[in-house]
Order: sequence, then structure tokens, then C-alpha cells
Amino acid sequence: MQRNIEKELIHWSKESKPLPIILRGARQVGKSFTIRKFGQENFKNFIEINFETMPEFLDCFKTTNVDEICTALEIKTLKKISAKNTLIFIDEIQESPIALRSLRSFYENKTGLHVIAAGSLLEFLLKKEEISIPVGRIHYLFMRPMSFYEFLLAKGAKIKLDYIKNLNLKTPVSTSIHKDLLKDLRDFLLCGGMPLVVYEYLNRGILEAFKIQKSLINTYKDDFGKYSKISHHAYLEQVFMKSSKYIGSKFKYSNVNQDVKSRDLKNALELLCLAGVIHKVIRTSGAGLPFEAEASDKDFKVIHLDVGLVQNILGMNEEIALGEDFHSIAAGAITEQFAGQEILSAKDFYTNDSLYYWERSGSNQSAEVDYLVNVGSRVVPVEVKSGKRGKLRSLLSFMKQYESPIGIKFSQEALYTDKDILSIPLYAIAEYRRLVKEFL
Repeated sequence: MQRNIEKELIHWSKESKPLPIILRGARQVGKSFTIRKFGQENFKNFIEINFETMPEFLDCFKTTNVDEICTALEIKTLKKISAKNTLIFIDEIQESPIALRSLRSFYENKTGLHVIAAGSLLEFLLKKEEISIPVGRIHYLFMRPMSFYEFLLAKGAKIKLDYIKNLNLKTPVSTSIHKDLLKDLRDFLLCGGMPLVVYEYLNRGILEAFKIQKSLINTYKDDFGKYSKISHHAYLEQVFMKSSKYIGSKFKYSNVNQDVKSRDLKNALELLCLAGVIHKVIRTSGAGLPFEAEASDKDFKVIHLDVGLVQNILGMNEEIALGEDFHSIAAGAITEQFAGQEILSAKDFYTNDSLYYWERSGSNQSAEVDYLVNVGSRVVPVEVKSGKRGKLRSLLSFMKQYESPIGIKFSQEALYTDKDILSIPLYAIAEYRRLVKEFL
């Protein structure tokens, strides 16, 4: 499977003085597979260390002296370590705080050597150990589940991907092509972007993919036991499972469990956000950038890591999956989940930005816009519609209040413009920045 982050890694591989990379992201999004594929294809010597399955390598990192580390690694692997020709991949690095601290030394004392570290629970080590790595000594890259574009590539449908990337406001999309792309989108909404699930779907079908989804959900639940020293295991599972029912709605701890104190559930939610399993969609004023400047810590919605996992948690069944009704697959909350994922996937790999929405409260003037995005220095409101039609009162209200020259609608409809509304099909969300610039 080809992942977009590989292009960034290839560019990094050609740097003469590369910073070590810490690749962050939730469990099972494809970090290890992608690095392994990248290392084998782009380096003469690829050394992979997994501290969970190869604990004997922990002894190599009992020092932060990189010359001693490299000598020990050469002896154990029988591979020569040299600048430009070698990639060292340290997986599950959370098992060794000393190894994590040593990464800065690779840049300072071993110029030209390429090193990547990753770990499923790395965020918790960084928080627990309060490890501080000076700016300019490490690159953080963030990896997410496969996007819809990566899903099309995995299906061997690059020609469709190229077509979407070349959509423009002057050339209408044919009805036939539009329907075909919506079918691909329907498949993705069922399957999601977890690589193991996509692999199973492509080789054995959607019903077998559902089994892998259930397995991954249980894997996350099992992980909660590793977090339980910080937060009660049961609270983590309750927030993880029940929050899926309230995607698109303002998050209330009472909806999770009325009998548990909010602060306990809040701690569980923060840990799940830290692990990348849940993402907050934070309320902000929309008056300008950055969004965080006027964001509310108390008012937020949530989306999950992956739309396919959400569908499974919510009880997606064989009858619905094998049917032809698109709306039963792409209900309101599901399309909002998908849109949030795609907006995050369209961001660069060096930031782990939040998502934002806008709300105006009032007995006679309440309004809510699903997402706010920025295109350059411009704030652009976004409404997500599960159907082909739908009123845009909140979107128009925002545009009037802030004199915005453009608003975006994501829906099942084909690409078109109507006055100051840019309607983008759900399958082309990743093109929103380019299309906004074209519109303006």
C-alpha cells in the first residue's frame, strides 16, 4: 500500500544532515509497515529494532553515547552503520526512555545518519517522563489512517484519483463518473482507512473486513489497561465506545455515564485524544486566525480515529452493507466523521492541528457550522450534508456576520457553485483549498 507520507520520507532521506524523526500516531495506522517499506526501498542497510519483540536490544541503549550505541547495534545485527547508507528504525521506543532521549544525540554527534522512532503509546511516555527535546533536534511527523485518496490507490484506481485531482469549476462532472465515485466513497465509509482492514476488504470482501474492525476495536480496549495507571480502565472504554453515538453533537460527559464524575471522564477523554484515538472539534468564534486564540475549552464535539471503526461500533450489519442505499451508510454523523478525517488528512505531516467549528447561541438566533477551515489567511465555513439537498441557514448566517465571500458545502452532489457557495462532492474534500482559490 502506498502512503502519502512516503514522499515526505523520501525527501528526508536525501538530506545530508537529517534530523531524527519521531513518527507519531495511533496504533494500527500503518507506521511500522510504512517505515519498513520505505527503509528497504531507499537504503542499502536497513536496521529494524522492536523493543517489545526484541528486548535484548534494550541493552544497546543503556547509554546516550551514539558511538557506543552504533557499535553495539553493528555487533548484534552484523550490519555496518554508515551515514547516507543506513536507516535505523526503532519501533516501540516507549519501552526505553533512555533511547528516546538519545535521539537528539544522533543529530548532534552522528551527522548524516538517518534514524526514525515510533511507538504505539509514545505520547504517554512523553507525558509521563516529561521528556523535553530541544527545538531543531528532532522532527515530529504525524501519521493518520488511510485517506480516501490512499484507499483509491490501494484499489488500483489511480485513474480515478487523477480525475478528482483535476476537477475544476469550468468543466462539469459527468453523471456516470459522479455515480461511480460515490460507489467508491460508499465502500470507504464502510471499510474506513485502517490498513489491515483495507487489505482484508481488497482480498476477501467487506464482511471479512468487518471482522478485522472488531479485532482492532478489541485491541484498543486491551490497550486501555496500559493507560489504567493514569485513568480508570472502565472510563476509557466508556468514553471510547459511547462517544461514537454523539459525533456531530456537543460533547457532554453525562451522555457517557451520569454516575461518574465529569473530571474522571474528562481525564479519560484527554488520554484518548493524546493517543490519537479521538479528536476534538473545538468551538471558536470564527472572527479570525489562529482559531485557537478564541477557542473554548468547554465547548467541543468529537470525532473518532476512523469512520469504518465508528460504523462497526454503531452496529453496521451485513444487510445494510450489502444493500444499495447510500444514505443508510452515509448518515449525518458518519459524513461529518468522514469530513473531519479528510480535513485532517489534508494537513501537512508536521502538525497535529485541532479541528474547529462555529456556534452562535441564542433563543432566536442559534446557528452552528460543522467546521471552520483556513485557506491562506482566510476563514472559510464548512457545512457537511449527508444527502443531496439541505438548507444552509447556519452557513449563510456565518457568512453574513463575518462578511465571508465564500462558504463550502460538502455533500453527495457534484461539484458546482451557486453565488458565493462552493459545493464540493464528499469524495473531493481533499481538494477544498485548491478549489477555494480557484473560486476566489
